Amino acid sequence: IMEKIVQEVLFTDSECDTLINEVSEWTRSLTAYSKDKYSEQNFDFRNSYEGLYVLSDSVKTMLLDKIGKWNISDLLPMGRVQRYQTGEYFRKHVDKNKRLFTDRLKTLTIQLSNPSDYEGGAFKIYSGTEVTTVNETRGNVVIFDSELKHEIQDVTSGTRYSFVSWLTAEHISL
Repeated sequence: IMEKIVQEVLFTDSECDTLINEVSEWTRSLTAYSKDKYSEQNFDFRNSYEGLYVLSDSVKTMLLDKIGKWNISDLLPMGRVQRYQTGEYFRKHVDKNKRLFTDRLKTLTIQLSNPSDYEGGAFKIYSGTEVTTVNETRGNVVIFDSELKHEIQDVTSGTRYSFVSWLTAEHISL
């Protein structure tokens, strides 16, 4: 059974570039769940851009070849890359709760930027009183329970990219 949080550097520079370069259009991320009880902040919850694309067979194979070691056999059809530039962030939130996205079991992220490409932008995951600051090494994969609170802190300079997806019971054998 997978731990609450696993992380390991698995992807090369060129594989990270491939995941970024698949994006053809960047759109402002919607302010998720604004003015509701699911976020600690009822305003200004998320400030970033994302690029969505259908995962090609070759990209899906590249991903599954590396993350399959955690009993992951499939992925959602859409790839999602988050882009955070100076002044952008994603406040503390969960990716699953009793009402929203109830099928999500795990959140999957891949660090696509070199830590030297930006300042700030720490990725933190909260489990009870424990705080995990995620390894910022390019190519680092992090998989964690979708019910855990997490955030991307303000990027103070540069650009930070990450690939994000979610795993459901169809994608993973626990």
